[in-house]
Amino acid sequence: MSKTMLNTLSSFYNTLDQKMSYMIEKPVQTHLRRVYFSLSASLLAAAAGAYVHLFTDFISGSVWSVLGSLVLLITINATVHTRENELYRFLALMAFSALSGLSTGPLLDFVISVNASLIVTAFMVTAVLFGCFTLAALIAPDRKYLYLIGKNVAWHVERNVLGVHV
Repeated sequence: MSKTMLNTLSSFYNTLDQKMSYMIEKPVQTHLRRVYFSLSASLLAAAAGAYVHLFTDFISGSVWSVLGSLVLLITINATVHTRENELYRFLALMAFSALSGLSTGPLLDFVISVNASLIVTAFMVTAVLFGCFTLAALIAPDRKYLYLIGKNVAWHVERNVLGVHV
């Protein structure tokens, strides 16, 4: 019984290894770089929106910022992806992220009253995760290494940053 189960597991892992062991094509690597760059830039835009709420009296997070972010989200989804619309969609993503950060301002006010270091920790962990996956996309020649590098480095960094030792 256990021999059959071991043979089945061995066959499964060999098949999985064959499917994942091909090289990542250059267009796919370029696409991954652009995706992770967009995610990192939207993180910075959201942080800027939260900064505007917390440290200025110019605009504060309200229902209008939530509605504006929803309108921008619908705009991004409704706009057809072409080369001509690429910059427009990216700018709409940045505006959406900034308004989303602005609308999280009241939540951040509450978190600051509890423990302000949570905000910095959450921001740093998110930034490090995006950085890990971006570096994995840049240096991994093979698909299985992309998964391995990204997940392992992210796990080790989060474990050390958050102080979770299993």
